[in-house]
Amino acid sequence: MIDRLPGLAAVSTVRHAETEVKMDDKPSQALRAGRKSSMRLAIDAVHNGEAAAIVSAGKTGALMAMAKVVLRTLPGIDRPAIASFFSDPALGKRDAGSRRQCAVRRHHLVQFAVMGSVFARTVLACASPRSGCSMSVPKR
Repeated sequence: MIDRLPGLAAVSTVRHAETEVKMDDKPSQALRAGRKSSMRLAIDAVHNGEAAAIVSAGKTGALMAMAKVVLRTLPGIDRPAIASFFSDPALGKRDAGSRRQCAVRRHHLVQFAVMGSVFARTVLACASPRSGCSMSVPKR
């Protein structure tokens, strides 16, 4: 597939992975058993300076757990966030995840807003980004 996209092929490397993280694996299982998975190899490539970012269509919780262990977070940041975009890149968003307890920790929401603002300035070249918070709370 990558051969059909010459621009992508020129800046990409395909590596074989011995294991995989399945969608029904718990993040803790992925941390223990996924050291040779494509997800972990991608995270290791960022850690070693061989890659600048990770794109994954896999289990988000496992990706975040592995990334937090391998890459760590910046000082003052407790939880990593995921950057994603709507059809207009100016409407980028940070995904705080689906953990309910995160929604009640206000300092995490502030950290997500700060990370989003820095991301917008440095990656999207937005001179004066504004951050807002939105959360879904399931009904009991």
